[in-house]
Amino acid sequence: MPGEKFEVVEELNDEELKDKEAKGISGKLDAVSWSLFFIWMGVVMITRAETAVAFFGIGVLILGAQAARSYFLLKIEKFWIIVGILFIAGSLWDILDLNAPFGAVVLILIGAAILVSTFRKKDREKTSERGAAEKSSP
Repeated sequence: MPGEKFEVVEELNDEELKDKEAKGISGKLDAVSWSLFFIWMGVVMITRAETAVAFFGIGVLILGAQAARSYFLLKIEKFWIIVGILFIAGSLWDILDLNAPFGAVVLILIGAAILVSTFRKKDREKTSERGAAEKSSP
């Protein structure tokens, strides 16, 4: 009939529907996280809280966002987990007034982690090569 509007309905398979839902949830989580960040920064400015307290709150917000992603079965972003932990660790370092400089300790720990992971990779490669050799020999 003239002037009648027809609704176009997209048929999505289950995988496409899940992807669409995940993107929607992810977008809402991002919006909520940024909203909470700005609210937190406003509270910090109004109360004139110390930098360590501000950083601690930022770390909690970052880790909370990743916890929410986990709850909604979304991919957890390891980078942001590390950043959140560093914010909290740095703020606690300042609050506890530890004598060693935080940056230097973090660099040492990063170097140690790289060394350990390098040797673990080599050990895994050797183990997998031995396993492959054993399977191929009669």
